[in-house]
Amino acid sequence: MYSTIEMFIFIFTIATITVLLLIAGHCLVDRTRNLSKSILFLLCISVVGNLLYTSSGALNLPQLYYVIAKFVNAPHLGLIWWFSLSLLKDDFRLNILAWLGMCVPTALFIFIYLGDAGLVPLYYLVVHLAHDVIPPAVILHVMWESLSGLKDDLVNPRRVLRVVFICLPVSVLLLGEVSSLFFGNHDVLLLIRIVYMLPACVFWHFWLTRFEASKLGFLPSSSVESDSPKAAHRNDAYHMRLVQIMEQEKAYLAADLTVGQLAERVGIPAHQLRTLINREMSFRNFSQFLASYRIKAIKEALSDPEQARSPILTLALSGGFSSLATFNRTFRAETGQSAGEFRRTALGELNQS
Repeated sequence: MYSTIEMFIFIFTIATITVLLLIAGHCLVDRTRNLSKSILFLLCISVVGNLLYTSSGALNLPQLYYVIAKFVNAPHLGLIWWFSLSLLKDDFRLNILAWLGMCVPTALFIFIYLGDAGLVPLYYLVVHLAHDVIPPAVILHVMWESLSGLKDDLVNPRRVLRVVFICLPVSVLLLGEVSSLFFGNHDVLLLIRIVYMLPACVFWHFWLTRFEASKLGFLPSSSVESDSPKAAHRNDAYHMRLVQIMEQEKAYLAADLTVGQLAERVGIPAHQLRTLINREMSFRNFSQFLASYRIKAIKEALSDPEQARSPILTLALSGGFSSLATFNRTFRAETGQSAGEFRRTALGELNQS
């Protein structure tokens, strides 16, 4: 017979698994090519394994299914890390570092599971790393990525997500501490965790996807209605004012220019300026927007024979960059070559003509 707590664990576990499988099914049938969508599918399956594994007592899982659930659960930390970074960083790729961040915690969990089965010796260091070191490291890294890109991000929905990623771990930690303080029973703590997960899964399902995979990339929705003629006219006026400030008044030359300062000069709130730059000019972060003007001006200076003796550092600093390293990295990303190579090529073509 189920106890009352086990019955609630059973109900909420099945409900949460159902929502996760719905999300995974949507990801599977959607034909949009999206890295976040693919990772989300794998994450949902892994979290289902986690729920089956941790709730196996209430679910009365056969031993074989229990073992399968444990191994399906193994990559969940790495997948959480991948999924979070894929949402926060436009340039996220599954490179060697990303695969290392996936494989290390997964291998540790698999090693623990094999040790539980008596197949390999179980070392305290491995258990300590898997349970006490890597999870906080993943959480702190996601929080850092969320916080460090908050001011620069021009995509307002993603800015909201960054705040969620900063606040959510703190709320989970507080919930865990309060629960441990008042409830020492393992089943009660498990029930609280699952009850917390269910609305979170429902929220992610509707907020992130809205049944459109484009939401995972924070792309404009195909169902969004166009602005009214009056709003469109007002946006055109703000757009023209912004272009005037950047091209004629050269606001980009200020190395410490912020979204708030620029919004004040345009005469609109900061969030509205972010939307304007993002939707009308297709920039996804503020530094990229500024760099487009700065790099263009510096390219003109590098191509000018009268400035051929001006040091690149001088041109970079006078062009609005705060350091040579930042300039070099941005210039190579924009042009595919260093500033010195660009200058030699540009001046060489002028001499030939």
